[in-house]
Amino acid sequence: MANLVEEIRMHGLLHPVVVDANGLLLDGRNRLSACYLLGIELTEDNIQVTAASADAIANSNYARRHLTRDQRVMFALRKLEDAREKAKTRKAEGAKRGRRNRRAAPTVGAKNATNEKYSRRTPKAIEKVAKEEQVPRNELLLAEKLKTRNPELAEEVKDGRKNLEAAAREAGLKPNVSKKTRTAKRKTSSRKANAKSKSKTSAVSSVFSDESTTIVDRSDYIRQIDCGETSVVHHPAIPLPTIVYQADGSWIVEPLGESGTLKRKTKSDAIAQAIASILKQVNVSR
Repeated sequence: MANLVEEIRMHGLLHPVVVDANGLLLDGRNRLSACYLLGIELTEDNIQVTAASADAIANSNYARRHLTRDQRVMFALRKLEDAREKAKTRKAEGAKRGRRNRRAAPTVGAKNATNEKYSRRTPKAIEKVAKEEQVPRNELLLAEKLKTRNPELAEEVKDGRKNLEAAAREAGLKPNVSKKTRTAKRKTSSRKANAKSKSKTSAVSSVFSDESTTIVDRSDYIRQIDCGETSVVHHPAIPLPTIVYQADGSWIVEPLGESGTLKRKTKSDAIAQAIASILKQVNVSR
């Protein structure tokens, strides 16, 4: 929560909170709490009214957060970069204070007082971020080296088009991946390969289904979650997903975080429109 408060304080509320027609909060509880702590009043631009159900919003959050292991590492890297910049600023400010203190009070007692705050070791940025984001430290370090060596390959890992270890080797880096991690990745790759070989169409790489929910992972990195009459479509390169639901006899395509919706006559047309719009955004961002 503290990290979210700091992010909003520095950059403002980037994604609106979502409410229904009655003003009931469906998504953005933590963002709303952070704004309250900072004394920020929400404007109309910070609030999105939707006709989608609470279940649809919950599924959209699941789709947004369900990234691969390597994608989570790459998204954690962005947080690490911010943490390193803040650390540089703090170090520079601390050096300035130290010089002022030495000039103002050049005594032994003052020197000891100045150095006293450094007696406890502050965790390194990479250790802190790895713990907060629950990603392996060595993989986060590898991602940082990869982005420095080859930003294009790093972007492919972030989009889910390559895995981190393969991209690192392609960039001429030697991955320092533990045996446990390699085993887990081999199992994951094997499951994906089996799912892909069983796929009936080239667009779908894997399918999971239970009594109420079907999850389709497409080969173009789009994840589609169908739950009852509601579907959620998401790509890891796009911050917020698109919801497809039925209202007033039409199928609604609603990209979260954006104003405006589209209407289609059938659910399949609506999902096709959602996928086409998302892929267009992905291609533009590249």
